[in-house]
Amino acid sequence: MQTLRLETTVPNNREIKIDLSPFLVGESVEVIVLSLTPEKNAFKDFPLKNMVLKYDNPTAPIAENDWDALK
Repeated sequence: MQTLRLETTVPNNREIKIDLSPFLVGESVEVIVLSLTPEKNAFKDFPLKNMVLKYDNPTAPIAENDWDALK
């Protein structure tokens, strides 16, 4: 399997041309485009990340009467 790696910056017209000369005409290739800059909105996948301010006895057992689902 041959690999072609290209790093570039997206131009104003948002088009990038790739020279595929290392590959044969008719050869199947897969093109994947990855961003090299970190995602600006980290809350997209984990909206509650870093939202807990403190834990009150996180390992303390909970009595059956304290469960709202059982009421």
